[in-house]
Amino acid sequence: MPRASARADGTSAKPSRASVAKSFVHDAYFERGHWGLKLRQAVVTTLIGAYLVFPVLVVLNSVGEHEVWSNVYSWTYVDAARLAGFLARATGIIVVVVLAFSIYLLVRNNHREKHVYPKKKVYDEAGLVRRKEILERMYAERFGDDEVRHGSRYYVVAPEQNLPTHFVSGLLEKGGGT
Repeated sequence: MPRASARADGTSAKPSRASVAKSFVHDAYFERGHWGLKLRQAVVTTLIGAYLVFPVLVVLNSVGEHEVWSNVYSWTYVDAARLAGFLARATGIIVVVVLAFSIYLLVRNNHREKHVYPKKKVYDEAGLVRRKEILERMYAERFGDDEVRHGSRYYVVAPEQNLPTHFVSGLLEKGGGT
């Protein structure tokens, strides 16, 4: 099996590392130009940052003895007590729901391990052997013998050797592997 396919002019078809990287990685933000995109992303990032920092400013303004920022809301003790009570109730409900669901999944899993899986065959070893044989025949036909495939360090797949979508699943259905 050839190590690299040859072009019509006799040169090697091995792509350069830069061309391979360009075909997989593309982000217009880091390219030259695209100032509208960069400005839009900077504005959105700044607004989201302000949205995340504002609650911290409210807490800092409310906890201290003196108001630090006059334009930032400062809650009273009643507001803080009401918020703390709501957060405590919400956290309690969430903990109970997560705990109940976790216990349900634990009991279900233990039941399936003890009663369902020992009686039910969960893996078809003969089917696996059939599927491996079908795939090995296809690999040998399309890419060469096993020794050649595993012995080659570099191999370029020709366009006609590419596998179409759902090719393997169709091959296994046709060959009786599934």
